[in-house]
Amino acid sequence: MAFDQLVTSEKGDKLFLLGNEAAVRGAIEAGVSVAATYPGTPSSEIGNILSVVAKKAEMYFEFSANEKVAMEVAATAAASGLRSFTFMKHVGLNVAADSFMTTAYSGVKGGMIVLVADDPSLFSSQNEQDTRNYSRLSSVPILEPSSPQEIKDMMVYGFELSEQFEIPVILRTSTRVSHMRGIVECGEISKPKSTTKATESEEHWLKGYFVKNPKQFVPVPANSLSMHTRLAEKMEIMEEIASESPVNEVFSFENGSLQGKYGVISSGGAFNYAYDIVSQENLGMDILKIALSYPTPKELIHDFCKNLEGVFIVEEVDPVLERDVLAVLGEHNLDCPVYGKFDGTFPMVHEYNGDIVKESFNKVICDLKDDEEFLEEYKSEYGNDFDGDLIEIIEKMEFTDGLNELIDNIPTRAPTLCAGCSHRSAYFAAVKAYQELGYDKSDMIFASDIGCYTLGISPPYETADYLLAMGSSVGDGCGFSIATNQHVMSFIGDSTFFHSGLSPLVNAVHNKNKFFLTIIDNR
Repeated sequence: MAFDQLVTSEKGDKLFLLGNEAAVRGAIEAGVSVAATYPGTPSSEIGNILSVVAKKAEMYFEFSANEKVAMEVAATAAASGLRSFTFMKHVGLNVAADSFMTTAYSGVKGGMIVLVADDPSLFSSQNEQDTRNYSRLSSVPILEPSSPQEIKDMMVYGFELSEQFEIPVILRTSTRVSHMRGIVECGEISKPKSTTKATESEEHWLKGYFVKNPKQFVPVPANSLSMHTRLAEKMEIMEEIASESPVNEVFSFENGSLQGKYGVISSGGAFNYAYDIVSQENLGMDILKIALSYPTPKELIHDFCKNLEGVFIVEEVDPVLERDVLAVLGEHNLDCPVYGKFDGTFPMVHEYNGDIVKESFNKVICDLKDDEEFLEEYKSEYGNDFDGDLIEIIEKMEFTDGLNELIDNIPTRAPTLCAGCSHRSAYFAAVKAYQELGYDKSDMIFASDIGCYTLGISPPYETADYLLAMGSSVGDGCGFSIATNQHVMSFIGDSTFFHSGLSPLVNAVHNKNKFFLTIIDNR
């Protein structure tokens, strides 16, 4: 697909889009004037596309030095009355958190979306933290789309919500949702505008106007007290309307063995697995999909659960939604068992898939049905020529040992530096250098950093002993040089160095820390 189609397609046109491509279309439809990012998988494609189409979309776009700077660029644009968009991977929000938390206090004038792409099962990250915890920490609403169409639609909806309550809105995606493809029906493109006033500009993007208001935008303690009060009041109002939000929806299944008895509550990418299994297995359980998951739609959860004998919570990664459901049930003294992560029905960590959700459902469903009922259902599907017991049936329904053995023996390809990558020669030179200096590799400490070069952990280089986060290799070098007498060599990429390696280098020089710092540029 030509990226220009994201700008030129009209209302009603249908495009086959990656989730991240749909986010770009959503920003264009919403009339975003300013966008900024520091790239990080699984959100990177958004920036790659905007760098191509931003001018045609009358939008300013930049790759910022780091996520904190990107957050500040977006926050000030929104404070000036423009719609702004910043996006990052989940750990990037840690870098931006200081400014993000205060932006929640001060609020915005134009709409502001913070798209954060989580990485369940750590396909390209050092942890799988759940961004939903940040929404609770900051008192900022969060949207959880489950498809490219929803990403596009919720971008537009999120900006409306943001401007209505003058608050930034998080849009949480995940690796699967960001990288899945689907048909997206385009909506109408809104021209960029300013909620304060538009000013003349020779640039290709609209300029807003910042109206001074220190009580709102300068968080000295006296002002911050009232800012926090206003934020709490906003969330109280939003909680009242959350249950009526059009993005929260109940999916009903008319037929099935568990119809009317049990239900499912889900959000984000995990909803897709729950929907598939409930429909494919003809379970008949209704599914409540919560896309505006904070503030908690308490009334909606209560009404969904009040007549159920039990409810399954299907979510990735932390039991955030499960806690909310348990709180609502406890508040109303509802006797409705919750089957989720806390009771061991679902795995506590990592991403789900259809098999995991099906297996988790079966843990409870098999206990709910007696053997005779289960046998009858099995015979109706597989024939009447089996008279075994329940355990034998379950074993027969699972993969055979031979198939499992075949799967286990399929060769894998470990991650490795690409052929011709300049990082290979950089590591070779580094290894050669410490050998010529007479250093014993086993007594050296190699502090690595975030980037392709982290693959230096693998043979033949094996030059990664410690890693924390973006830019940490320099600070780690400081610490190891103080705490040990071992020789320390730190590796950091050029982009990562400017992202968060400068401050620890100043620290190292000031404190006269002794270690080797290798800055790797793979251009």
